Amino acid sequence: MLLVHHDDYLAHNPGAFHPERRARLEAAITALKERGLWELCTVLSPEMCTRDDLLTCHVPELVDLIERLSLQGGAIDMDTPVPTGTHAIACRAVGGGLLAAREAVKRDEPTFALLRPPGHHSERARACGFCYYNNVAIAAQRLLDGGLQRVLVLDIDCHHGNGTQDIFYSSPDVFYISLHQDPRTLFPGSGFTHETGRGDGVGFTANVPLPPGAGDADFSWAFDTVFGKVYGSFRPDAVLVSVGLDAHINDPLTSLEVTIPTYRHITRELVRRTRKLAFFLEGGYDLGAMGNGVAAIVAECLDKHEDDTEDPAQASPGPRVKETVEELLEQLD
Repeated sequence: MLLVHHDDYLAHNPGAFHPERRARLEAAITALKERGLWELCTVLSPEMCTRDDLLTCHVPELVDLIERLSLQGGAIDMDTPVPTGTHAIACRAVGGGLLAAREAVKRDEPTFALLRPPGHHSERARACGFCYYNNVAIAAQRLLDGGLQRVLVLDIDCHHGNGTQDIFYSSPDVFYISLHQDPRTLFPGSGFTHETGRGDGVGFTANVPLPPGAGDADFSWAFDTVFGKVYGSFRPDAVLVSVGLDAHINDPLTSLEVTIPTYRHITRELVRRTRKLAFFLEGGYDLGAMGNGVAAIVAECLDKHEDDTEDPAQASPGPRVKETVEELLEQLD
């Protein structure tokens, strides 16, 4: 197992009361070290990405804006301040994602990019939702540029990854799957089942909006059903995962009720299918859930299984979730 990390990620400071704070990443690293998992991994330090890397997925105007605001500080919107130095740290985050994806494919070994700021809300021409540049999208595009034919991006953040969807919405080379809270109840308000792609990309986006209160059985069953179907038909050369721990029941910003066994279950299913697998840290705002969730994912990748009292995949999902998944599969057929 490979971990990608740089101390620059801890320097990003969007404000004293901003939920995307350094303590989130510190909680993940502390949990890995306390459980003896950090020392079992190879830790890689990334370089900053280049401007050309950014321009594979973003327009020059967005990059210029973030660079300019980073000189003296500013803001994209109320949720997305741009403190001094943001551009450089965000470029280091993109670099971390590039390294994680490249090494996962090269070594046929799972990687986890322990980075911030997150990226999955950043669209081709717009930054928002605590995100500046889209780490996972740029990594996916660079894998394609390097010779891969098909990349699958799985997003399990509670918030829909509008940015990743926007960037690949017309592409048949990247299949984007997102499981998230019903967009009628949570930012960014996108990610309905009818959003399946545009032009050549029709049928290569799968959104699974889950109702507030959906828990382990709902999330696990929806993942198994949709991911299993897509993986078998799309046959990706690599899988990149936007990991948000904010679907957890304790998260202060969301309303799903997922617990740690679901993250273990999803990881087991991913590793069972491929080792060309890279995880990218996105959201998650309860420190306990962040630490326990990241540690659970890394433990599963290391084959250090923890016994769960009950496999969440064995329970039945609620009728509303089943209807949503059936509706989505009809859209994709």
